[in-house]
Amino acid sequence: MGINVHVYSYWGVRTEWNEAVSNRIEEVYDMKIDPADDVDILTDSMSCEYMVFGVELYDSGDSRWGEMYNSNEVDITQDKLDQMRFDYMEQFKRQYPDYYEWLAAKPWRLVNLVHYS
Repeated sequence: MGINVHVYSYWGVRTEWNEAVSNRIEEVYDMKIDPADDVDILTDSMSCEYMVFGVELYDSGDSRWGEMYNSNEVDITQDKLDQMRFDYMEQFKRQYPDYYEWLAAKPWRLVNLVHYS
């Protein structure tokens, strides 16, 4: 068994693990909705420590299968960040209405992390 390793940057929210949201993610996945209609959620399903909700700005690639990309540049302004948050939350509300208020109450930040799967 190998381990995939990615470095990510997200504009969004990193939260504690939420079992109810995890179960809803599985329900949404089982509904086989068009991926363009779902929201990006990164989950630590191995150790159930965190979840990241938001817009992926950077993915290094997987070090398991080759060299990781070591940099990128993102052209971004506060207006663009605000629009990303608004668009994401509108889409989140459609797929996860019971958890919208829970997520909406959390401040958005630039989230950078190493993710193992």
